[in-house]
Amino acid sequence: MLIQWSASMKSKVPLFAFMAAFLCLSTMAFSQSPGAPAIPEHLRQAVAIAREALEQDLRAETACSAAVAIIEDRAIVYSETFGLADRENKMPVGADTLFNIGSISKTFTASAVMALVDEGKVELDVPVLRYLPEFAMADPRFRNITVRML
Repeated sequence: MLIQWSASMKSKVPLFAFMAAFLCLSTMAFSQSPGAPAIPEHLRQAVAIAREALEQDLRAETACSAAVAIIEDRAIVYSETFGLADRENKMPVGADTLFNIGSISKTFTASAVMALVDEGKVELDVPVLRYLPEFAMADPRFRNITVRML
């Protein structure tokens, strides 16, 4: 199942397309991952949207590389790599390429926490200490930090 998002757009776009475009703000060349599974029918539109966004970034030369994967029922149903892992030696990105994650992890963490909120396992307005009793800071005000604040 694809999660959808919208932000001042006339139509909703699958989250995959947004994440792929965000991760690929610097792709210079496409390369289909060796042995990548065929794109499942229900994902073809999302992949097409993502590739279109990537092509724009390629033309603008605003990114270097990315790897994208979609997982359903604990199995990879689509994966593809883009760009060069090593520009100097013109080595393409592969399935084993390591990326610096930067601030993208904040998006995934927030999504995971909100999924727990939706399931009733986490409350936004209670102190973080309820869920992380070992959490501590030098400033005593940390005891009042809520999940929502983070």
